[in-house]
Amino acid sequence: MLIDEISTLYKIMWNIINQLYGGNIGCGPLMTALDTVSQLFIYEQQLSEWERQLPACLNIRNINELIHRPDPSSSPLDRFQIILKLRYQNLRILLHRSVLVKYLDVIGKLPDESDAQDGSLMLQFGSNSVQTSVQASMDIVAIVHTIVTGGDEHRSRLGAWWFSLYYTFNAALVIFASLLIVRYRSSNGVLPLPLTVSEMDLQQALVDAAVALRRLDRENRMVDRCAIYLEQLVSVAETMSK
Repeated sequence: MLIDEISTLYKIMWNIINQLYGGNIGCGPLMTALDTVSQLFIYEQQLSEWERQLPACLNIRNINELIHRPDPSSSPLDRFQIILKLRYQNLRILLHRSVLVKYLDVIGKLPDESDAQDGSLMLQFGSNSVQTSVQASMDIVAIVHTIVTGGDEHRSRLGAWWFSLYYTFNAALVIFASLLIVRYRSSNGVLPLPLTVSEMDLQQALVDAAVALRRLDRENRMVDRCAIYLEQLVSVAETMSK
């Protein structure tokens, strides 16, 4: 059951990487904001259809219910639900991050370099997309942080450490990018996107991501290097807020 659901997710992921990220090779033509938004709607519909067809035993949407069960070991599906939730939220990040990158590109340009059409599209469609990627990122951080700080007996709920490392690190980068957007001051006529998440919550999520990686695995050089990098981002974010 779980294998089939994850297999379908991977197929969607491959299409997203191929269409929105040039197969991770970067040799294809650069997509316009309009092309990015058009592709986003197609894959969001596929993800919604996948979620709709999930068996009832796997279809848990409430993150608090998922990570704060009094006795998670009593449910044989608990680990499956955690793994599926993390993969699903990571895929949503992958999809909507493309708009986040476009928006960062728009606000980072000088006034005479900016594309009026791209800026307009980002204002019309970018807010919901960035909010989706931010919320998915915060959900991932909340899951991993809660589990790794809850005692050794809970760690097996996450599965392989390298997946949790990638999901958490990727989510933290999105959170940091969203902090840049929140603190952005227009220099080229492009307005900052409104987010429903507060700046304080974003900064705390970044701190939690760094803490989660520190506790994810012991004496693991790759995990430690990523944790150090996130700690440096936390310091940068704190400096920016002063």
